[in-house]
Formats: sequence, structure tokens, C-alpha cells
Amino acid sequence: MKWITALIKDSFTVNLLTVMVILLGIVGLTSMRRDLIPPLQFQKIVVNTSLSGATPSEVEKFVTYPIEESLKGLPGVTEMHSQSKTGLSQVYLEYDINYTDLESAVTQVQTRVDGIRNRLPEDVRSIHVQRLKVEDVFLVWLGLQGF
Repeated sequence: MKWITALIKDSFTVNLLTVMVILLGIVGLTSMRRDLIPPLQFQKIVVNTSLSGATPSEVEKFVTYPIEESLKGLPGVTEMHSQSKTGLSQVYLEYDINYTDLESAVTQVQTRVDGIRNRLPEDVRSIHVQRLKVEDVFLVWLGLQGF
């Protein structure tokens, strides 16, 4: 309580502290970096595979499981999950946040998936391995919001 009464009596110190806080706020605001889309990085890779005419259970059994088995044990992978839909298999690989070489990880995933290509059904039309990017996620989100 004594310091409050001292500040009330000494208005110069209060005004000086107020001006210093305002100046520090202005300096911080002008030096802060501002971006529309900040430079974030997803540590995720997705494997999309299409098998036309197949039910979700067939896609899971003949496409998703073999791909998951081939991708087990990749360095840096912290989590793997998948979705099997009518005619579409999606396998997501999440990498450790400190894993820096995601481009070589995409190559490793592509190599492993190519290695089991002959074990997949002949009707498999395409297998796409790609790194998820922030821009892609925002575009999908904006597309869904605009729809």
C-alpha cells in the first residue's frame, strides 16, 4: 500500500513509466513480422491411392493394409493413420517436429510404395505420394468455406 500512495504523490514517475510502456509497444509492433500465411511447416506426408469400383472394406484389405505394412519402420515417423473410402485409400504419416529432411522422406515413402506395387490389385490406377503443405490445407479450407 505504501508504494501505491508514493506513486499517487509522484505523478512524474507514473507518466514516465506510461510513456516507456507505450514506446516499447510501438517498437515491438513495428519490428514484428506480419504475414498473411505464416511460414508454418506440416510434418506430414500422405499416400493417396485410387482403386475404382472397390468398397471401403476391399480398399482397406487390398490397398491400405499393404501400404501401411510397407511403411512401418520409416525413420522419423511418429504416427501413421489411414482412411479407406469407396475407391480411395489415404495413408497419413506424421513425422517428428525436429525431422528436417522431409523431401528425402517423400522419396523413401515413394520407394517403399513402388516396392509393393506388384502386390496391389491390378486395378489400382494411381499412387500419389506428396508432402502436405500449409497452402494446400488453407486452400481446401477456403474452398469448403466458400462452397
